[in-house]
Amino acid sequence: MPELQDITLTLEYPYTRTTGPVMGPFLTGLRDGKILGNRCGDRVLCPPLEYDPDTGATLEPDFVEV
Repeated sequence: MPELQDITLTLEYPYTRTTGPVMGPFLTGLRDGKILGNRCGDRVLCPPLEYDPDTGATLEPDFVEV
């Protein structure tokens, strides 16, 4: 059986991706030592979501510190 050669592979992603209007502030809050949630009616969702889990309606990014 022939001997296998070592191969070096570099995996690169030549693009950037934003975290978006909901997860971006949440991650920034974590960086700053805060935990943020967003309001969904009389509840606060943490981690924040873009859509109401019960109705699927779009949620406004109304952040509160938890």
